[in-house]
Amino acid sequence: MSERSELKKAGLKPHKNSGRGMVKADGSDDEFVVDVKEYSKSFSITQDNWAKIVTDTMKVNRSKNPALMLVIKRETTQTAVS
Repeated sequence: MSERSELKKAGLKPHKNSGRGMVKADGSDDEFVVDVKEYSKSFSITQDNWAKIVTDTMKVNRSKNPALMLVIKRETTQTAVS
């Protein structure tokens, strides 16, 4: 799964069964709970998807901050914004 590899590249700990298991979101570190979104061309941040990221963070650990890692993948290049 490339989400897992993106998290590891960023030095984050992946969550087992992210989204389906007891621990929500995709990964975390000491400060952030991170949700990874991977798309081929673009991604729009809406109030609804940011609210879900914040809600998932609160379910994981209320003392951590929510974060979004956006990965845009093309045939020859990849851009990651976090």
